[in-house]
This record gives sequence, C-alpha cells and structure tokens, in this order.
Amino acid sequence: MARNAGDRTEDRGARSTTHRLRRRILQAPPRQDRCMTATALDAPTSSRARARAWVHMPGLDGVRAVAVTAVLLFHADPSWLPGGFLGVDVFFTLSGFLITSLLIAELGETGRIRFGRFYLRRARRLLPALFLVLVATSLLAVTVAQDAAQRVREDATAAFFYVTNWWYVLHQQSYFEATGRPPMLQHLWSLAVEEQFYLLWPVLLLLLWRLGGVRGIRVGAAVGAVASTGLMAWIAVTHDMPGAADASRVYFGTDTHAMTLLVGAVLATVWTPQRIGDALTARGRGVITSIGAAGLLALVGILWFVDPQSAALYRGGFLVVGLVTAVVVGAAAVTGTTFARVLGHQPLRWVGERSYGIYLWHWPIFMVLRPGIDLDAEGWPVQALRFALTLVAAELSYRFVEMPIRRGALSRAWRDWRERGTLATVGRAAVATLSAVAVVIGLGVGLSSAHEPTLEDELGGVTSVGDDPLTPLPTASPGASHHGGSPSASPRASGSASPGSSKPAGRPANAPPVLAAGQDAYGLSVTAVGDSVMLAARDALRAEFPGITVDAHISRQPTEIFARIRARKAAGALGDVVIIGAGTNGAIRTADLMSLIRSIGDRSRIILVNVHADRSWVAQSNQAIANAIAKYGSKNVRLADWNAASQGHRDWFYSDGIHTKGDGSVAYANLIREAMRQ
Repeated sequence: MARNAGDRTEDRGARSTTHRLRRRILQAPPRQDRCMTATALDAPTSSRARARAWVHMPGLDGVRAVAVTAVLLFHADPSWLPGGFLGVDVFFTLSGFLITSLLIAELGETGRIRFGRFYLRRARRLLPALFLVLVATSLLAVTVAQDAAQRVREDATAAFFYVTNWWYVLHQQSYFEATGRPPMLQHLWSLAVEEQFYLLWPVLLLLLWRLGGVRGIRVGAAVGAVASTGLMAWIAVTHDMPGAADASRVYFGTDTHAMTLLVGAVLATVWTPQRIGDALTARGRGVITSIGAAGLLALVGILWFVDPQSAALYRGGFLVVGLVTAVVVGAAAVTGTTFARVLGHQPLRWVGERSYGIYLWHWPIFMVLRPGIDLDAEGWPVQALRFALTLVAAELSYRFVEMPIRRGALSRAWRDWRERGTLATVGRAAVATLSAVAVVIGLGVGLSSAHEPTLEDELGGVTSVGDDPLTPLPTASPGASHHGGSPSASPRASGSASPGSSKPAGRPANAPPVLAAGQDAYGLSVTAVGDSVMLAARDALRAEFPGITVDAHISRQPTEIFARIRARKAAGALGDVVIIGAGTNGAIRTADLMSLIRSIGDRSRIILVNVHADRSWVAQSNQAIANAIAKYGSKNVRLADWNAASQGHRDWFYSDGIHTKGDGSVAYANLIREAMRQ
C-alpha cells in the first residue's frame, strides 16, 4: 500500500531519533572496569538475588597509581625502590577483586555468566593499546634499537596471544639477567598472567558457584591461592631459589604466581564496599581509614625493604603481599572515608585511570633511553625525560585510542558502514585495511632484516665454559694456552719465575704466590669462576693469562659460583690464583663470601672482581666484597675494582651496559692482572 510523504517524513524522523539515542548509549563510557558491585553476597544462589547499582570508586584509581608508580621507580633505578616490582602484584590483587565482583554480581542478578560479553569487554579494554605498543616497539627496534629487532620479532607473537610468561619459561629467559639489551616486551609477562586468569577463572567460578554459591567461590579461591603459594615455595626450596638457581620459572609461571589474583578473588566474596559504606557511622569510617592507612604503610614498607633476591618472597612472601594489598583495596573501595578521599584526589586519579597505558609504554621507552648506555647523560634529567615521554604516550593512547574504542567507536563505525555504506566508504575501509596490512608486513620485514651485533652473536650460542666434570688442573705450559689463547698476547716481565715451571722459584711451599712489581701470573695456574660477565670476557682472559681455566655460565647466582669453587677445591682443580666474578645476578651475602675465602685457604691468591650493573642488589654485592677486602686485604685477597674502572666507558659494553666487548674485555683482563700484582 502506498504511503504518503508525511508518513515517510515521520518514519525518517523516528529513525533519526532512535539512531541518536543509540549513539549516545554506545558513547557512554564503560563503567564495569572502574566500579564494583555491592551485591548481597550472603544469598547469591537465588536467581532473584539483586545486584546493587554500580558506582565509581575513586580510591581504587589511587591504588592503581601507587602500583604503577612503584613499578616505574623500580625500572628507572632499582635502588630507588627495591621492591617496586611488587606493584605488579598490587595490580593482580585489584584485578582479582574487581573481576570476581563483576562475575558474582552477574550471577546474583541473572544466575549465569555471559562469557562472550565478558571476553568482549576484556578485549575492548585491553587489546587496542597493546596492539599500538607492539607496533611502536617494532618501529623502535627497526630504527633505534636494532640489536633488539630479532628478540622483538620473536616475542611479539607471544605477546599477541598473551603467553609471554610461558614463552620466557620455555626459552629459559631470566627476569633477573639479560645478555644484551633487556627484552623490550618483557613487561608483558604480567599481562599474560592476567589474561590467562581472565580466560580460566570465569569458568571455574561458575563451577564453584553451582557447587556451593559464594562460599564455594571463596573456598576455591583460597585453596587456589594457598596451592599456588605452596608450589612456588616447594620449587624454590628444592632448587634453592633465588640462591643457587634463578627464580624466573616461579616468578613467570601462572601456576606459581596466581596467589595474589586469587587473594583478590577471596576479598570479593567477603567484602561489599557499597553496602558496608552505606551502613557505616562516622566512627566506623574512621576505623576503615585507620586500617587502610596501616595497610598502605605496611605495603610501602614491603616495597622499600624487599628486593627480587629476597628468599622469603618465594616462600610465602607473595601471599603476604596479596593479603596486605587486599587490606588497602578493601579500605580504598569504601567511599566516604578519609582514606578513599585521599587516594581519590585528582592527580592520583589521573595516573590511575591511565595506569594500563603507563605500564604498557614505560618499558619500551625506558629500554631505548638508558642513562649512560643509550644516552651519554645520566641522572635526573634523563629520568625526567623517560617519565615525561611515558606519560605523554599514555595520555595520547588513552585519549585517542583506548577511550574511543571503549565507548564503541569501532562498533559505531561498523554499523554506520552497514547502514549507509557507499562506494566511497568501502574505498576508505579498503585503504585503511590495506594500510594496516602493509604496516604489519613492513614491520615484519624490517624486524627480519634489521640487525646489530649482539652479545648472543659474539657468544655464538655458548652459555658456559669450563663447567665440565672436574679433573685435577694441569700444569700450565708456556708454549700453548689451555683454551686456545696466544702466549704472545700477554706481556711478560723478567722475574723469579721460570717459564717452564708452575711455581715461582724460591717460593715457600705454604705461602701464597707473591708477585713482584711488573711481574704477571705467567707460570702460575689461574682459575677464574664467575657468571656471564666473565663468560663475555673469556677470550681476553685467555689472552692475558695463557693456560687459565675459565669456568663461567650465564645467570649464575653467587651461591652457585661459590659451590663451584668449593667443588674445584675438593677435586684439586683450583689454581694458585683464584679469580671470582659474582654478584651480577643476585646479592652476595658477606657471611657466604667470608666462608668461601676461609675454605679456599691462604695458599692461593684470591682476586675479587666487583660488579658494574644496573641491578637493585649490586650495592649489597659490592659492599660484601668491600667487607671481605677490609678483613683479608692484608693477607691473600685483592680487589679488582671493575665498578670504578668502567665508569664513563659506555663503549666497553654491549647494549645492556653490563657485558663487555672489545676494549672493555681487554680492560677487564688488564684490571685483574694489575690486582694480581698488588
């Protein structure tokens, strides 16, 4: 039947009004990620259970700000906040709390979980900024950090599928040591752990709900947290982590590092901030503020006094961090308290709202602007530049990518294209798609072709030398190097040592070797035991000391090095001169070093090489070495002060600023020779 013009005009007006209303709804910012429910959790199994209105809690933005600031301070300079890396676990606890609260609210209201909708919300919130960071990091690797290009190409796929943590476990990548420039996507391990939690936890939560309601969820999460803690502790104790072995496996693993996420989940089953806040008196709000402040002080204390090499962390400490964080989160979530208002101040809210982007952007930026390595300058100006660029990148990402997509920009564009698609619209979409494909292909080609020599290239896949089964050390021969070094590469001065003998002439049988001025160790048996720093300098050591035995391995902890020296001592495979290079991968304990020196005895000259590295434990390692020199320096122990000698020589190192190359390796060997002459 024909319709008149008035009807058609009315229909068009109605459709236009409907379209505007839909657009407004879609443009409304998503609230679920920044809020939580106040569902009455004591009666959740009923399908008629009612979820209270969602409300924004500014105090939780303040918790996010504290967490991301701690991480940035630690990554800028570990000495500023040795436990700042635990900011990641603060995020874990908060995420476990919010996600579990969302899921319980949905179950209480509908009796089911709409998994597709849940995962779509997660993807819309997390993926856009991640994709942008992956593209930007690839561009940095192709242009200004070509030594990282191969690693970025390998790590990007794992990051895309949120399996970075297991990728590193599989490839034995250490969180605590990197040969060359640290992986530019390493920080994405924590996002992988969270995403794996988001993938599995809703399914498990629904099962626990059906078995026992909220109490079932609470018990299941608590058991999971304890089990994860126990597994980490068991592996750490049986493998002596982080002492004799690197603790990266238990740090990266979702199975061993899920406890703080699950502590947050437990909190969600016992704490409903909106309901509690409505019922609080002024005195009650004061109590909540006091508890929250005490929890925050305890958390700051942990961040200040703990470092990645603290053994207690791996024996239940992470669970403690989660429990303390739960106190802070629970108090900050109760609106109307002084504690929540302080954490909800605008500067903290600004940082907290952008904390995801700040975390994503800071690491690649920091890794191409390392003071004294990538840049000649050091100190506060460089750190200020790193922080400023991070905040600018996070703000641009938040304003122009993250928020528009969260508000439905992509779905609106798709709907508009379907409803009003024209040839021009199709053309623009095709151009945009082809451009994106071209960028991805171009970056892939660039990452494949961009290459700068790295320490891994120099080592040629070698991860250790001299760690074969121990045999008695052979007498050094002046005509050949035990490991291929050239005898002519080491200058020799005249002295009492006979070129064909293994001991200097006239030396008392029980006395340590005493070297005259200008005399080197040629003719003496020399054993060097250390970590990857010594491994990188092995050829220079062999050239300087023909016949030297170098026993070095990447990622060696001090206790492992000390045990190796004791094993050589027991096997009669320890030389007249013992060079010890430890402390790069973990803190040296003074008592352990003193005990080692006593076990070696006074028949060997001992050379302690201190540490040059940007690690939180280096100060403790160097102090332990200084303590040993103060006690035994007048006897048979000497210091090779590598930390002082290497200052201002950026060209001596690979891109990590730790491992030597070329002239740096020669300087390392020369410094040890000078220490032997003292």
